[in-house]
Amino acid sequence: ALLDLDDAGLSTVRAHCRSHGVRAESYAANVADEAAMVAVFDAVMNDFGRLDGAVANAGILRDGLLIKGKGREITEKLSLTQWQAVIDVNLTGVFLTGREAAERMAKLGTGGCIVNISSLSRAGNFGQSNYSAAKAGVAALTVVWAKELARFGIRVNAIAPGFILTDLSRKLWSNPVMKDWNNKNTPLRRLGESEDLVGAAVALAGPVGFLGLVVPHAVRLLVGADHRRLLPLCLLVGPTVLLLGNEGAGLDPALAALASHRVTIPHSTAVESLNVAVAAAPLLLERWRQERMPAI
Repeated sequence: ALLDLDDAGLSTVRAHCRSHGVRAESYAANVADEAAMVAVFDAVMNDFGRLDGAVANAGILRDGLLIKGKGREITEKLSLTQWQAVIDVNLTGVFLTGREAAERMAKLGTGGCIVNISSLSRAGNFGQSNYSAAKAGVAALTVVWAKELARFGIRVNAIAPGFILTDLSRKLWSNPVMKDWNNKNTPLRRLGESEDLVGAAVALAGPVGFLGLVVPHAVRLLVGADHRRLLPLCLLVGPTVLLLGNEGAGLDPALAALASHRVTIPHSTAVESLNVAVAAAPLLLERWRQERMPAI
């Protein structure tokens, strides 16, 4: 089920999905419009009869400094229109997506997963008061919902990407000054691509998200970032610990001591590590079942 305001984009993605043998339907709606979102989720249920997962990814940019000027002369302010537009789509849109998805999953009684797309900007990014506030809100909502919805068997996770090249940001990153800045501050010397997030989203929607992916607070799931900050990633399953660490990244000795499995990754992206975790997750789940469930 594909949701967007861009009819042409929806048609392209729908055709791509169908070309791979996937049933795909598209729905045009504004994620900030409550009535429209209720109607869309009703339509999805009518068309598919179930809802197993939802990814809240809609977002816009309306960047600007809070105030702009020289000395005591202020020439420009971030407008309320700029502020509200981003909050409506990037935060209220996530709220409505999560609420409507959770309601239907709970009524079905089959559980499900919600994956919210936050951002590195959640910690505050220059010139992005509105965007940073919205993405910080998304991160907070994810924690709240994970606690509230667990009793319904609904898992809630978030991905906080770094700088990703999209249609929205293409103009910004075509600026030679910004390109140079990115190359100097990103060891891989490239921007992330939307495809780089697929592994993380699939992982969180699958076994890894079910078992619980624990990422140390200092780690950033940021494609192209310093691998020493990206890793280790720790998959904790009861007494079983899968420790994913980049070679020479300085794994936490306490975690290493707990690890019953250890995999060394010779690469530097979180996505590659998550793909390994997805592959290993079924084995860990079976081990957990054998260790925790009584023999029948």
